[in-house]
Amino acid sequence: MRPKIVKEENNKVTLQIQIDLNGSMLEMEDRIQEAVNKLGCLATKRAIEKFDTDGEDIFSLSGEINWTSKEKSTQTYQTPYGDVSIKRYHYQYQTPQGEQAFCPMESEAQVILGSTPKLSKILSADFIEQSSTKLGKEVFQNQAVMY
Repeated sequence: MRPKIVKEENNKVTLQIQIDLNGSMLEMEDRIQEAVNKLGCLATKRAIEKFDTDGEDIFSLSGEINWTSKEKSTQTYQTPYGDVSIKRYHYQYQTPQGEQAFCPMESEAQVILGSTPKLSKILSADFIEQSSTKLGKEVFQNQAVMY
């Protein structure tokens, strides 16, 4: 049950997945949820990748090189559907105080501490409404839904 991209054009992606509908209703629902999460991960991965740069150096308005691209490196991000690993460009800038790092893709996609905006929104809303202990238990118990 691996999702696949059937078609990609004009900022639209068509995904396909096969789901086994044998067994009890609970077993089928578990497989459906797993399939939906896999589709969500694949679509979210594609969406985040759209925010990456082409790896060219980033210049200031004065024409000076401000940020130098390094090789693409893999980073794992948390989404409402599960973790996705993405190879993205990472930039560095040397200052008198030392080296600074920057990932334009994370900034442009509004990734917050490794979480996509949607997951951050879900968790922050839950956190406001309940204690952190209860939230932690709820997230752990509902991993099938969120991860």
